[in-house]
Amino acid sequence: GIRIIDASVIPTLPVSAGPLSSVYMVAEFASEKLVKEYLPVFGPVNTSEPFMLVLSTVLVLVALSFTFFVLIFTRRQFFTVEEKEVDFFQIDDSVSNDESNKQTLDSSWTGHFKEKEIEACNSQNIPTTLLSWTEVTCSYPSSAASKSLSISLESSTGQLKSTQLTAVMGASGSGKSTLLDILSGHKTLGNMTGKMSLNGEVIQNIKAQAIDEASMLRSIAAYVPQQEVFFPTQTAFEAVAFVANLKLGKDPRGNHIRNSRIKSVLQEVGLSSDICKRPIGGELAGGVVIRGLSGGERKRLAVACALALKPRLLFLDEITSGLDSENALAITKLLKRLCSSRKVAAMMVIHQPDGMLFREFDQLILLSGGKTIFCDHTSKLPDLYKNVFKEDVPDWYNLPSNLLTQASNISSDVVNAMSNGQSKVLAQTQAYNLGHINHIDPPGTFWKFQTVFQRNLTNHYVRNFTNLTCRLIFYFITALIDGLLFWQVGDIEGKEDVGIEVGTVVGALTFIILASYLVPFAMIPIFVSDKKFFLAESALGLYSPWLYCLSQIILEAWVMVLAATIEAAVVVPMCGLWNPTMAKWETFFTFLGIMVVSGLTGSTLVLFHSMSLSSQDLAFLFGSGIVTIGLAVSGGFIVFQSMQGFISWMQWLSPCKYTLQALALAFFKGTPYESLVDEIYTFNNPPTVSQNVGVLIVFFVSLTVGTVIALGRQRGVR
Repeated sequence: GIRIIDASVIPTLPVSAGPLSSVYMVAEFASEKLVKEYLPVFGPVNTSEPFMLVLSTVLVLVALSFTFFVLIFTRRQFFTVEEKEVDFFQIDDSVSNDESNKQTLDSSWTGHFKEKEIEACNSQNIPTTLLSWTEVTCSYPSSAASKSLSISLESSTGQLKSTQLTAVMGASGSGKSTLLDILSGHKTLGNMTGKMSLNGEVIQNIKAQAIDEASMLRSIAAYVPQQEVFFPTQTAFEAVAFVANLKLGKDPRGNHIRNSRIKSVLQEVGLSSDICKRPIGGELAGGVVIRGLSGGERKRLAVACALALKPRLLFLDEITSGLDSENALAITKLLKRLCSSRKVAAMMVIHQPDGMLFREFDQLILLSGGKTIFCDHTSKLPDLYKNVFKEDVPDWYNLPSNLLTQASNISSDVVNAMSNGQSKVLAQTQAYNLGHINHIDPPGTFWKFQTVFQRNLTNHYVRNFTNLTCRLIFYFITALIDGLLFWQVGDIEGKEDVGIEVGTVVGALTFIILASYLVPFAMIPIFVSDKKFFLAESALGLYSPWLYCLSQIILEAWVMVLAATIEAAVVVPMCGLWNPTMAKWETFFTFLGIMVVSGLTGSTLVLFHSMSLSSQDLAFLFGSGIVTIGLAVSGGFIVFQSMQGFISWMQWLSPCKYTLQALALAFFKGTPYESLVDEIYTFNNPPTVSQNVGVLIVFFVSLTVGTVIALGRQRGVR
């Protein structure tokens, strides 16, 4: 009972042969059967495009259902914490409150060093080596023509121990951030050599691209960048929940357990419940600024997001930069307390701390010219001054700045000798086997998709008024202007100069496709901004590129259905674009389906350029250039017969051509003017609306795949 398509039609399909052609025939047959048996209740059906009617109907029903869901979703409290609180982290009060255990320190560094030495030797809190590294080097080619190398880090050797907060200090360009990025698995540029010992296993390949080693490192390590990246419309609670849900999965004991865990983390870093309910704040894509958390609160939130991963290793890149001395000291004390209570080894890059802040560090890594000249407990600093610098330790206030001065002025021979000495002392050190660590199975793909989808829906569409409401209003205004300019141009019957009237209709249809392919460029700032969030989150291994693309495309499809419905409801009746051979509702749904698919193709085109190109300016330049050329060869400005042969081939690469052809066929098909349109404009290749829409779907799928590939190749440059 399956109707066979005429052989003369098959070569004009979007895919000339193979499985896709069979799929298209089955879809067309099913659509025709559905239209003939079920849709006549709405009125008489006389259409050659059943596929378009079914497609439009399904899209509208799904979009309306999703809109209802969004309206309900916006009325709910996104994260409801039950009254029952769970002490997830089981922090011992004896170590969680540093003020109660704090003893009075001497004003001189002598008393401080003695206390540090006693603390390090305490048999009840013996630090264990969690990570060690040997002969770690990073170099870059000096120039493309030269074979010489520029070395940013040379033969660094050291270790990180549990319960200890380690400071990495040195002059600018000494290799501090390079060392931190290599050890945390975030270094993407440069030639890296050396080895690390992690969890009792030796990592020979220390490059970030080494998937198996990086995944092992990320399972027990967390990284806090210098510039924290948060959605401005997110709350602090939601930011931590997003990371926890993607890394730990759904809690089988219920949402209230997970919410209590998150609340416990936020309280531990000093963020009250009132602060957690406020937006994080910052600049939205487009320049709108939202007031939110202060600089110190944002730093605490960044630490909370890292702690949600339950790490044993914590890497922090200049987390105190941009903070005043009081907030910087508070953050450092917080980290010190977390190291003690959670048995975490933390490594923190810092430029020039004051004396009070420096007292919080247990271990110091001092770099000079890319080489390690000191890597030991801070209680050993008097020996460094006595044996190497040949002077007494300065007072506590001037010690940090004096260390930087000594590291900058020390001779290269002494640096080499000290670096070699450090390597010999630490070369035999191997990381302690953390056999008791519970490796958490990664959450399922659907859970990750649900988490990313909800975050994008909430922050891009529900809370961002400009992104949704203003776009829909602009589509309405554009459609209204189109209707006023081309008022009732579809009423051709009885007109004297039919050729001019047909050209005017084509002009109205060309105006429609301008909205489909130009208005989506308003999304470029949001897409480019999203890439920044994606790079930060993908560095933590939270989700795959295709999950982001799928969630964004579904959301854009929803917006396009709403926008196309508004546009079609205004343009079709105002311009009189009713095909007399079909019922009005058939014409409307046919136009609606074309507008939805073409709008989604235009939006995906913008998404592809935003994700594949390096900057927002390039995305505007290339995207607008391609759309401009596509509009020029669409057939709406110059007929195909008038194009020169050496340039007319570009029409086949233009999605605008297939959109305009589909719209023209939807209006002129079966009318007395069909032959005139075919003669002048040759809008007959492919010859049906469904086939033109099929080509647009091929464009859409190709651009989607290209976006996923482009995102997968994106790496944070470090």
